[in-house]
Amino acid sequence: MSEKKATRAAYGEMLVELADKYPELVVLDADLAGATMTKGFAQACPDRFFDMGIAEANMIGVAAGLAACGKKPFANSFAMFTAGRAYEQVRNSVAYPGLNVKCVGSHGGISVGEDGATHQCIEDLALMSAIPGMLVLNPCDSHEMRQAVQALIEYKGPAYLRLGRMAVETVTDSVPGYKFELGRAAALREGSDLTICATGLMVQRALAAAELLAGEGVSARVLDFHTIKPLDGEALLAAARETGCIVTTEEHSIVGGLGAAVASFLAERCPVPVLRHGVRDVFGRSGKAEQVLEAYGLTPAGIVETDRAVHDHLSCVHNCRSLLPLEHDRSDLRRIGKISNARLDDFQACFLHSLLDLVTDPCCHDLAGPSQASFICDPVPCSIDVRRHIIGVDAHDIPQSRIALQRQIFLIIVNVEHCLGRIHHAPHDRDADLHRITETVVDLLPVVVERHD
Repeated sequence: MSEKKATRAAYGEMLVELADKYPELVVLDADLAGATMTKGFAQACPDRFFDMGIAEANMIGVAAGLAACGKKPFANSFAMFTAGRAYEQVRNSVAYPGLNVKCVGSHGGISVGEDGATHQCIEDLALMSAIPGMLVLNPCDSHEMRQAVQALIEYKGPAYLRLGRMAVETVTDSVPGYKFELGRAAALREGSDLTICATGLMVQRALAAAELLAGEGVSARVLDFHTIKPLDGEALLAAARETGCIVTTEEHSIVGGLGAAVASFLAERCPVPVLRHGVRDVFGRSGKAEQVLEAYGLTPAGIVETDRAVHDHLSCVHNCRSLLPLEHDRSDLRRIGKISNARLDDFQACFLHSLLDLVTDPCCHDLAGPSQASFICDPVPCSIDVRRHIIGVDAHDIPQSRIALQRQIFLIIVNVEHCLGRIHHAPHDRDADLHRITETVVDLLPVVVERHD
């Protein structure tokens, strides 16, 4: 790590540096040039700087007009006002016509500190990501911010850029082979046990958490998602398949931010345990920046606790094979992985984990593990044959604990059948695969019930 600098400071410096090379660059601000750090550009290029006053909606409209005339406007305010107050204008005046406006939200997240909940925007990434065609960026340090601004001025189209108020360590400049590319996550640390997907100032904290985890014998990969949208699906899929579980961390609400994007993406393509670390659907509060971050658990220790939970959960699932008879461990269980269609492999593994969860701990589903995170689609009615196989006998003849257990397994099968229906075009292929999965569950059910009791 090298110098400490706020990303807003690096942003302001980069605007000045780019001014001569890009004469079409214009900057607009909402009476906050001293806070957003656009004051340097205002001094260097007064004829290309427009202070629009405390009127963000009007500012975005003017920026749209400038873009329509061939300019490259960067429109600046606090994130709460750029993404919140001016949302309609960003959506309808900028994104809908696809204009080349860069909407910049400074002072994002709860590290604004003393300004309190009204100014601590923890929804901006969600709001901007929901707009069709909007590029959404959240660089982690000054080095990355400089490269992001350079990339943005050459990118044609609407974009949102989040800036931070608090000075943070610069880490990306010391990572061997680091390269900034829009839409591509940067691998800052390799690992094999789990992956931490971080954005903004949580990247530095994720690296610190990875060091703490290494001391516990856990190898954590760290991916820097400076681009929230479009999400780097390639890096995410590789991480899910190679490390088996994902933890996301962000200075943003876990609703609609990086964690939500990651969970949604993987649920459809490679279901693995995903735990979201961030602001948990509450407003911020006033206080010193570091104290507020600590109060909300946005610290290396907070990430470690989340990582430990998901890693321990996954280890429990893997280790439960020793609880099963050898013939199940090495033959029946593998039958699920031998279904012909290769595209089934990802959710098959998750289905098996869901079943094995019941062996190790029937009450473990409070974690956002496979049983909850993987099959988020609405279930469809299960076939009569599957229902007969899973329910088996009259409920009056089964202890209540077994009824609850069988109900959970039944729901897993229902969702598997639904997934098969989405993947297969030919009904007979789906039925054949479903029959094989059902056979395996039926074979395993006595063992699962025995271990449950």
